[in-house]
Amino acid sequence: MSKLKIGGTITKNGLQGYIARIKNPKNNKFISKRAKTKLQAVEKLKEIEKIILHDLYFENKSMTLLELSEKYFNFRDDEQEVTKNTRKKERASFSVIGENFGKISLSKIGKGFFIELSNHFKEYAESTIADKKLIIMQIFNYGIKNNFIPGNFENYLKEFWKKKITPTIITEKREYIFSPDELNLIWENTDKHYPALTLHGQFGAFQGMRCEEISGLHWRDFDFDNNIIKVRNTVTTFGISQIMKGNQKFGRRTLPILKNFLPNIKKYEEESLSRKITKDDLIFPREAFRKINGHSRTKKNYVDAVVMSYLYRKIFNQKDFPQFWKWNGKRDECVVETHNFRRTFATRSAQSGMAIQDLSRILGHSNIETTMIYYKDTLDQKREAMAFMDDYLINNKIL
Repeated sequence: MSKLKIGGTITKNGLQGYIARIKNPKNNKFISKRAKTKLQAVEKLKEIEKIILHDLYFENKSMTLLELSEKYFNFRDDEQEVTKNTRKKERASFSVIGENFGKISLSKIGKGFFIELSNHFKEYAESTIADKKLIIMQIFNYGIKNNFIPGNFENYLKEFWKKKITPTIITEKREYIFSPDELNLIWENTDKHYPALTLHGQFGAFQGMRCEEISGLHWRDFDFDNNIIKVRNTVTTFGISQIMKGNQKFGRRTLPILKNFLPNIKKYEEESLSRKITKDDLIFPREAFRKINGHSRTKKNYVDAVVMSYLYRKIFNQKDFPQFWKWNGKRDECVVETHNFRRTFATRSAQSGMAIQDLSRILGHSNIETTMIYYKDTLDQKREAMAFMDDYLINNKIL
């Protein structure tokens, strides 16, 4: 019998060869492997050692991804490497990752996790996608540096870093408020190409609905007797889903239809009757956005923000409509998109004096603070407000 410095043993097993074994300190049980030669037994001993060391590595390190990120952010706070505002942005960028993957134990994270995380990034892709990717890399590098996760895990990080993330949804960061003349110009041009696109945009501009909610509308959601819309469905990456009560991103609600907007909906309904529609049909099926005899490459019967954005960019190209293309700091991009119609509705409603509580309910915001962004003071509003003080001073002869 020959002892090795790693604590294992190689024992001669008669004519059958050798047995390599090491006692696992975690459970006091031996792990054994057979080999024909002594040289092979040494290699088997190394394999056993790797198994035990890996097991011990996570014996007291079964922390979750969220716990590791907290250690990383606390480390950033202690070292004061960045400003408070930067750390706040980092946490915000990581929050979506934490919601979906935070409870996963580090000991269970492997290559498959990064494939899943990549798909997650595609689903929630936005302008900060590079920041999110950078932060998760920093968190894992911190974990490797402080022995929370094994060093060979670094190979997965390098692989993940090279992986290109392609957004599958359109960001809602392009802030733009349309004037009445601009809206009329948009409706005039979309009507020439896709009448359905005109009405789709008008639901955002006149009813304040999200693109996903508009695309998820069925004819059964309309009550023309009482002139109301029941917002109950939304388009997701998995198809059309029902909005559940308590949903933080979308709000189930019932909206009154604007009197001046109702004829547009009725007209579209009459034009749709040629397709023999039923109450369970979508108002905006994918076929409504195809040219005559056009073919679709997808089996999806609904449209999402990607399709809408593509159609708007195609119609309002930079050559013919340069006024609708704005520089975002990196490139020119088209501001004609559904969420800017919703933003226009919200801003004009706030400027017209609509109570913030009412606007919040109409928009389906779960937090009234979200609605506050549409109540930013303008110079004209300030002058109008200060005029009350002018009247007070004059009437009371104070000045």
